[in-house]
Amino acid sequence: MRVCNLALAALLAGLCLLWVAGDGGWWRWQEQRAELHRLAERNAALAGRNRALEASLADLRSGTEEIEEQARQRLGLIREDEEFFQLIDPAGTAADAP
Repeated sequence: MRVCNLALAALLAGLCLLWVAGDGGWWRWQEQRAELHRLAERNAALAGRNRALEASLADLRSGTEEIEEQARQRLGLIREDEEFFQLIDPAGTAADAP
């Protein structure tokens, strides 16, 4: 009877070890759950970025205001009736000079 109890205890301990540390065990499940949470957060951030890009695209298609804004920001363009002023920080020029 004692040998049978020891064999059952060893079997139970082995099954518990497999349940916790096995290939499809509890630890792996926790890792996958954390990864799923990280991916869900990343998807939410990318969905927000997609919405912003879609709104910008709709603005580009609907009129010239967005095109003008992009030209000003990316290319530094100005209108014909505007004057361009560039402000230089005297303290910053000495540090930036080679």
